[in-house]
Amino acid sequence: MKIFYIRFHLAVAALFLASCAVVPHVRELKIPILNSAAVGQLINPTRHTDETVAVLKEEGLQDEDDTAAIVAALRASLKANPSLGKRLAVVEVCFDAGELEAGDDSMKAAGYYLAAAEFALPGAKLDGANEIEKDLLEMYNFSCGLAARILFKHGHDWSKTIVVEGPDRSYRLSSKTSGKGYISPAFFDKLWVAKNLEFKGLDRLKRTVREGYGEMMVGHREWTAERLKKEPLLSPAGLALPLSVVISPVDNNGRVEMAFYDATLVDETRLAGKVVPLAADFTAPLAMFYNYKPKGNMGKQGLFHPGRYSQRMGLIQFEPYRRDEIPIVFVHGLASSPGTWMVAVNTLRADPELRKRYQLLAFYYPTGFPIAYNSSGLRQNLEKFQKFYDAGNNNPAMNNMIIVGHSMGGILSNAQIRSSEDTFTKAIFTKPIDEVEGLSESQKTMAKKRLIYQADPDITRAVFVAAPHRGSSIATHPIGNIIKKLIKFPIEILTGAEIFRVEELSADLTDYGRHIADRGASSINSL
Repeated sequence: MKIFYIRFHLAVAALFLASCAVVPHVRELKIPILNSAAVGQLINPTRHTDETVAVLKEEGLQDEDDTAAIVAALRASLKANPSLGKRLAVVEVCFDAGELEAGDDSMKAAGYYLAAAEFALPGAKLDGANEIEKDLLEMYNFSCGLAARILFKHGHDWSKTIVVEGPDRSYRLSSKTSGKGYISPAFFDKLWVAKNLEFKGLDRLKRTVREGYGEMMVGHREWTAERLKKEPLLSPAGLALPLSVVISPVDNNGRVEMAFYDATLVDETRLAGKVVPLAADFTAPLAMFYNYKPKGNMGKQGLFHPGRYSQRMGLIQFEPYRRDEIPIVFVHGLASSPGTWMVAVNTLRADPELRKRYQLLAFYYPTGFPIAYNSSGLRQNLEKFQKFYDAGNNNPAMNNMIIVGHSMGGILSNAQIRSSEDTFTKAIFTKPIDEVEGLSESQKTMAKKRLIYQADPDITRAVFVAAPHRGSSIATHPIGNIIKKLIKFPIEILTGAEIFRVEELSADLTDYGRHIADRGASSINSL
């Protein structure tokens, strides 16, 4: 008994320490996370770098206060005698002016960022031998992101061409928002530059980025009841996607095009006449889920008060549904939630081949309910998913689903790939359910739905991670007994809004069925 009390106090101490830990979240930084210290100096609007000052002196512009005049002079000088140093100087001048204007006239700042992107792109190289080429790429990317953010905040109509005044010319900006891989910013409610996002309390979530052209951004689409009608898998935390935004010149007269790419679908694009990789941050959108998830610990609360979370049971998506990609459904374990799969989703999403072939989903269920109840819930949600997106049952990808279950989630997953026949009903009742006295017709219907089922033919592969298929000793362990007493939920949820008396069923219950009835219904007892 002394050993039990020591373990109990250690468990309490662990819970206390866990409560003192940093709550996982993402915060937006004023100063971005940069690859180059030199770029940090370039984006400082209070002073030019020594290299830019030297170029301005060389061009006789050191005393010029008019940014437009400086940019026009350097544009002409670049045409006559191009150099990387001169190009970087005009980029810095444009960027600094944009930073100074951002607070007073953000659309004017957008014009400066468009100019910075225009001047930086010709000299930008991902694997350049010269550090200036790499700095130009980072400045180009950053300018793309800031210009896009300003237009987004202004509520720009992305279907129309807009005139944006730059320092020495007008830009006619159009946006490409349709076609495979393209996505309209209007799809999102919030937009962030990924390099301005810092993770807190998410040490296990290794940040995975793809270096390339265009700014790494995160778009977030919020959950609303209205959207749920057309997007039934939209999570309560919404939907967050990794984006790549590029600005490319259409001609030499100020016509430019801005394009947003869904980075989970597109790896590269044609820019300035060559095919280049697109920059992307695959982890930041996943981390952003923590800022939008419902308050409280859904895993623990779903164990102890499952009735409060019964309406949240369902499939959620990490990206929009894609017909040609095979669904992988992750099912969490006891006292857990879909957040337990973030590391796995982050790792899989980082692989370009897996991104092309699979779409990732998760199933949330309150883990305090009996296994039969939650297994039935998973079965019903998979059926809804399949009927909503593949009503004709003729999509090869949908007919080839994969399910991955951890711990108790493995038991739920196992129930999707097997047919029960009358195994459970014979174990619990001494006669067929329809003949059992003491159950109403609605209760008989519900019992059959949960105890008699067929294997889902569209699930072709199953992965079990530490799943106790033969049961778990926690069901009879002292700690398990404590947890069972703490689990609270309305019995109506399990009995179809009608409470039945065990004594009325006694004659029709097997010894095992009577044993279950006496112990009460919960996930722990189910084990």
